[in-house]
Amino acid sequence: MSDKLAVKKQMQVKIGVIYSGISYQQGVLEKDKYKNRLIILPVCRFLEEDLMTCDALIFPRGTDEEVVYAGREKIREFLEAGKIVVTFGEVTRQWLPGCRWDGVVPADDGPLAIQKGHPVLAGLRAQDLHWHKGATGWCCHGHFVVPPRAEILVTNEIGHPVMYIDRQTTKGVILAASQLDAICHAYHGIAAAEILFDNVLAWIEAEITALQGGKMNE
Repeated sequence: MSDKLAVKKQMQVKIGVIYSGISYQQGVLEKDKYKNRLIILPVCRFLEEDLMTCDALIFPRGTDEEVVYAGREKIREFLEAGKIVVTFGEVTRQWLPGCRWDGVVPADDGPLAIQKGHPVLAGLRAQDLHWHKGATGWCCHGHFVVPPRAEILVTNEIGHPVMYIDRQTTKGVILAASQLDAICHAYHGIAAAEILFDNVLAWIEAEITALQGGKMNE
């Protein structure tokens, strides 16, 4: 694919990022390589925003969950329209269909295990995903109980899912990642976190292109 075609494809797929005014969100979203690729949606206007103008939504760690919980029906309608939602970090309120955050255990802060190869994990090994390591004390974003027939991509070492894809709960696609809060750690200079975020964006673009073409892109 030529560079011009690649840029055109990126512009055609509209990816919104819910922005809560946090430094690490701002630091990453203002990078040149993301400025023309992502649409910043301030969380303070979330309830009034027309989400349907986007093909996909990303909810970074630190998103104001009280606001998005108040708009949970908008999120469900967005997904039922065959669109994509990606969330990083905890989901402590029930705003994301089918998502059950299950709290934290010490293993969540430890080494992680890749359970299934997937484009969002391209170029990454299990050891590349262990970003926290307790270097600054407890830093943990928990794990999930996944919906039926969800694809589990990454778990902690005792088998609790920390990243999964759900194609069954709605007509859309959900990618949920708790401990793998890519935007925050990309801001703090973790190269693997930036690779993961770039992979997620590329996967969204390929997925939406396939959905619009009438077939599912696995």
